[in-house]
Amino acid sequence: MIAKEFLAGRYPNSRTAYQIPNAMVGYQQGYGEVADIWPQDGDASYRHLRLVILVAVKNDYALVAGAIGPYRQFGPDFGPGRPSAANLELAMDLDKYVNSFTWRGDPPR
Repeated sequence: MIAKEFLAGRYPNSRTAYQIPNAMVGYQQGYGEVADIWPQDGDASYRHLRLVILVAVKNDYALVAGAIGPYRQFGPDFGPGRPSAANLELAMDLDKYVNSFTWRGDPPR
């Protein structure tokens, strides 16, 4: 619900590409979604952007993590060499930031 409200409020014209099964935020089970948006540039052309959003709720606190950037199809000519469902360079590093969060009351890692 939080992710859908965030997307509707911030990116109302976004289109869901797919949901992320078993999304984790701070090692807490949550919800994830990948969406596409096409904002118009100053020269009236459109860019394809990819948005990744992850949300988890614990003890009445919500953590929303997101990344947005240009959509680039990964493959042998771009990216780490293998295909990626995210097709967003920033998403390759997102895990170490999202799971560095510690919820109040969690034991030290």
